[in-house]
Amino acid sequence: MKIANLGIEEFHVTMMKKSYMRMKTMKKQFLLCQEQGSVLIVALVVLALFTLLSISSTATTNMEIRITANENIQTENLYAAEAAAMRCAQDMQDTDLRMSSPTYLNPINSSTQSQTDICNLTNTPFTELPATTAFASVSRGIAPGSSLDMTKIRVHEYSVYGWCDRNRNLVIVELGYRKTFK
Repeated sequence: MKIANLGIEEFHVTMMKKSYMRMKTMKKQFLLCQEQGSVLIVALVVLALFTLLSISSTATTNMEIRITANENIQTENLYAAEAAAMRCAQDMQDTDLRMSSPTYLNPINSSTQSQTDICNLTNTPFTELPATTAFASVSRGIAPGSSLDMTKIRVHEYSVYGWCDRNRNLVIVELGYRKTFK
């Protein structure tokens, strides 16, 4: 009824004031409502960071697994090369080197890596060693400090080599070996 008694202009003015007041309260409410959308953005950013962190940790784990596998192969090759060198030394101990020279025994001061006389272990009782394992030895002559007298015991010095080349991890082991001759 009050609205009906007012004039059209006064009616418009009152309505404008009311709508202005409503707009002010709506603006305050709208600003408060906008903060709810920021939670979604923050949550997406945190999810993206967790995704990058998990991808990075996966890559690091894969690299550490590769490193561990290479260390295991290197250790196995070291043990195989050492076993080959010990096998060669044992064979030299059991053989009379004055009577016959084994095929793996190279002459004095020769390099084992350039020699073709390498005895592979594939045909020996050492079946637990890899097929890429081999051994050889080099005679170094009479050991320093040994007697040169023909009637006394002579000590001969040898270098014994064992190596294993499996999965592109070459390991070479060199042992010193001495044997006495009467």
